[in-house]
Amino acid sequence: MEDDLFEQSAAGTTNFFKKILVNPETTVANRIVKLFTDNIQQLYNEYKDWYCWYLFEESSEVKSDDDMVHDVIKMYSDNKISKFDYYDAQILKNLLNSDYFVAEASTAFWQIDSSDFDLPYPDKNKGEEFTYNHFINSSLGSYLDLFKFVVEKVPDSKEVAQQKINDIEDDNIRHFMMGRHYGMYKDNRPKTIYDLKGISSAYRLGNKGTGAFKDATLFALHEGYNDPLIEQNVAIIALHEINPSEDSITWDKINVYMIFRYIFYTDYDFPHQHEWLKEIMTRQANKYCAIIFRMFRKNSESSKVKLGKLLSNPEKVLELISEKISLNLVTSTIDEIDENLQSLFLRILTLIISSGRIKINGTPMQTIEMVLELSEKEERAKLFSGLRTSMDPGDLSRLETKYSTI
Repeated sequence: MEDDLFEQSAAGTTNFFKKILVNPETTVANRIVKLFTDNIQQLYNEYKDWYCWYLFEESSEVKSDDDMVHDVIKMYSDNKISKFDYYDAQILKNLLNSDYFVAEASTAFWQIDSSDFDLPYPDKNKGEEFTYNHFINSSLGSYLDLFKFVVEKVPDSKEVAQQKINDIEDDNIRHFMMGRHYGMYKDNRPKTIYDLKGISSAYRLGNKGTGAFKDATLFALHEGYNDPLIEQNVAIIALHEINPSEDSITWDKINVYMIFRYIFYTDYDFPHQHEWLKEIMTRQANKYCAIIFRMFRKNSESSKVKLGKLLSNPEKVLELISEKISLNLVTSTIDEIDENLQSLFLRILTLIISSGRIKINGTPMQTIEMVLELSEKEERAKLFSGLRTSMDPGDLSRLETKYSTI
């Protein structure tokens, strides 16, 4: 409670001083700057936000107040900070972005002792999963997150960064950082979900080099995960490296939407796209049938080439599906469908209806009528046969009267 009150008081004091310094030439303003310059060791930890604001303001350029800057940097090299937070990260980033202070700031950064910084773990009692948000919102995570930035600014510091990572005592956090800095650890084969979370916090993988993270992705797909940050990399790696018909996947613990999306929203042919599509349609047909039907629309961003290729034999796809299929979200206007896919679209709907696989409840009558209207007369007989098993007799009779089969 006392700490909270102190933080509120410090924040209020900072805002008060900021208002005074709007007119920096006044006697009071000069006294405030002198106070903060002469007493950095006493004031810095509680007023980092003020130092960050004063030194960099809106321009993110270091003010020509060299004495204050050197003393601020010395707070880090002498390990005089009580905890590492957002303002520390912003101050150091700004200093590293300046040609004049980059060497001094980077040296001070590597001298920081992070052994007492709080670990970035979520509350286990809430059943939360470790994510990058937990990482970046902790003292240790805020500090470790800067490694990548510092190494980019000072490439010669790569060796000290690697040694610092190797010295991290917590196994999970060490693997997270090894994944985040995979370029330094290419001789190691990542195996944990923390390796995967680490690289996903820094990079989105392309279509090459996915093999290195196969084991880590298999672990994630088997143990389950609920972390949006890793979903794109999981999808890319899974479609390249993992056969879901052979490898152990815990389907009720994962969300395969991103994998499904990559299959249909890119023109690239993934090595295992057919196996993933087969397993997805076998297990979650209604959910993904509805998405497929939307992809046929002209305004969909889906790959129309891929759609036509993967669904060119809809009979085989329907063989995978054991449940009845709802058409409640299917358009009843054929002109909304891409011209090159209208024939395939109608063929799929015809197969669903004529085989008796349609879930009548919720399906708009207009959609059924669209299919009947655009079908040849001999095809209509099969459609009515499929509808007869589940449609209200009165509705069926009306349709049979309206759409001739002779």
